[in-house]
Amino acid sequence: MRWGFSASPVLLKRAFTLPLQGAAYWYAQTGGPVKTEDAPLYLDAPPPIGPAVETIKHVEEAVLSADGIEGVVLRYGMFYGPGTWYAKDGDVGRQVKKGRYPMIGQGEGVYSFVHVDDAATAPVAALEGARPGVYNVVDDEPASATEWMPVYAEALGAKRPPRVPVFSHACSPVKPSSSGCSGSEAPPTRRSRRSSAGARVTRAGGGASSRILVNNGRAARPCTR
Repeated sequence: MRWGFSASPVLLKRAFTLPLQGAAYWYAQTGGPVKTEDAPLYLDAPPPIGPAVETIKHVEEAVLSADGIEGVVLRYGMFYGPGTWYAKDGDVGRQVKKGRYPMIGQGEGVYSFVHVDDAATAPVAALEGARPGVYNVVDDEPASATEWMPVYAEALGAKRPPRVPVFSHACSPVKPSSSGCSGSEAPPTRRSRRSSAGARVTRAGGGASSRILVNNGRAARPCTR
C-alpha cells in the first residue's frame, strides 16, 4: 500500500502525521499467546527473517523519532482479498489447489487477518485521530490454521490440506506466506470503540498503547475474492 504526501512551505513548519506500513506478525515467540504493540519483535529469528525484522524495527524507529513528524506505524495482519496471496489466483490459492500447502503439525498457529478493503480505512482512521505510536491493524476474530485452512480449501474447491510433521518443516526458512506452517503466530488483544471511518480505534486494556482494529463485519477467514 502506498500513500502520497504534499505540503506547502507553511505546512512544513508544523508537524504532520505520517502513516507507515508495518506487519503485525513478526512478534517474538516468547510470552503468552496474546501480543500487544509493546511486545518485542522477533529480532533473533533465523535468516532471512531476523535481518528483515531488524530493518523493519529500524524504519519504525526512524519514523517515530523524526523531527516535525507525528509518526503512526500501522502493523497490518495477514492481507486477504483481491490481489493478495489468498485470492483464487494468488500464490497461496494456487498452492492449496495443487495440494502443495500443507498444515504443519496440529495447525496450532493463530493468525490475525485483515481484508484489503478494510485495511485501506486504517490510514484514514490514523490521520483523523490516532496519536503518534504503533498500532496493530487486524480483524477481531483470529483463527488457527486448523480452523481456517480446511474452510479456505473448500472455498477454492480444493482437497483438504495434507498434514506433515513439524520436523519436516524445521529445515525450511520461515516465510511470511507460510500461514499454515509456522505454528507460531499470536493475535493481538482487542477492546475497541467504533470510529467514524469504519475502523476501530482501540486501546490496550490498562496500558498506554493504542491500536487500530479493522472489522467492518467481515468474517475473519481468508476469502477467495
